[in-house]
Amino acid sequence: MIRTYQPLFSPEPDAQGYYPICRVAQLAETVLTVKLTGWQLLLLLQEETGQMQVRAYSALCPHQSANLAIGELVSYDGKLCIECPLHQWRFDLRDGKQQYPAENHLQLTRYLTEVRADGKVWVQLGKG
Repeated sequence: MIRTYQPLFSPEPDAQGYYPICRVAQLAETVLTVKLTGWQLLLLLQEETGQMQVRAYSALCPHQSANLAIGELVSYDGKLCIECPLHQWRFDLRDGKQQYPAENHLQLTRYLTEVRADGKVWVQLGKG
């Protein structure tokens, strides 16, 4: 399920360009789409090597800039993918790599994330 979310926190970045987006608990069993000062992001929580990892990607399809926030979550070859609403291209949400069609090698733009001690998810979008 993809759910739209408005950040509850001030959209001011810290000195390293990280923005507070949401609380990590809000990512359980969903993909959030977030609009923040000109950015649209997809955020999700996934298990990797026994630990939970927060991933953040641009919500713009690298093919023709369609809005992935209105796309569908699909299983493709056993992988959780986001499917572009424009041409049905699919991107693996573990690493952002294109899965379908196979002849191209595009990748979603991924942003660094941190979960801080207070439970907030911070995403690095650039220095403010």
